[in-house]
Amino acid sequence: MRIKNIYSLISALVLVVAASATTHAQQEPKSDMPEVTINYNKKLTHTEEGVKMEKGKCIVFEIKTVHGGDPRVDAQVTTTLVFDIPEHAKTFEITGEAWKEKQAYVLISECRCMDRGYNPIISGTLKGRKSEEGQWHIEADVVAKGIDSGEDRTFKYTGVISDKK
Repeated sequence: MRIKNIYSLISALVLVVAASATTHAQQEPKSDMPEVTINYNKKLTHTEEGVKMEKGKCIVFEIKTVHGGDPRVDAQVTTTLVFDIPEHAKTFEITGEAWKEKQAYVLISECRCMDRGYNPIISGTLKGRKSEEGQWHIEADVVAKGIDSGEDRTFKYTGVISDKK
């Protein structure tokens, strides 16, 4: 009789662990590759209502990554590097004092967390060059100032983005 109870307990435990593992696996991002959007004939503007993408003579890049959030309140946290460059640029580099003039952001969304929204980049390096094949080689190692906390919010990315119009 005791052995039957132990087997029943072990079977129930195995089912609970299997169900938990399946649930956790479904919450994981499907890919480590960021989602990239390139918007043509647009520009970033900062208004009293917030940051907007409007018609303009720039290209706006959005490089989005998804990470696990606080499991008590979030399924995930989406962090997006958002910046624009002149529409005919073949290369760009933003560093040092240029951040005082440049509108570029680390957008934190899809969470119940501090600094949710557009956090302005204050330092770091963001550079890119367009190859003859039409691909953008982009490197980002930037720091944004948290809009709520004032803490540093970093974003790092190195990759190749296809320029599809």
